[in-house]
Amino acid sequence: MWRFCSYLIPWSMLPDVIEWDELQTGQRREGIYYGFMVFLRNWRWPWAYLWWGKRCRGPV
Repeated sequence: MWRFCSYLIPWSMLPDVIEWDELQTGQRREGIYYGFMVFLRNWRWPWAYLWWGKRCRGPV
């Protein structure tokens, strides 16, 4: 359940954040926001695999 929410909540909040940013700045910068979200999603997987691999290996 937690994994589902970790994907759903940020992506469902993103359009509202973009609209709020447009109201504050007068500019539409959705490409920056979506690009940053995809970058974070792709960046965290190698670190998660490294962490999980060290955790599953146990004491050496």
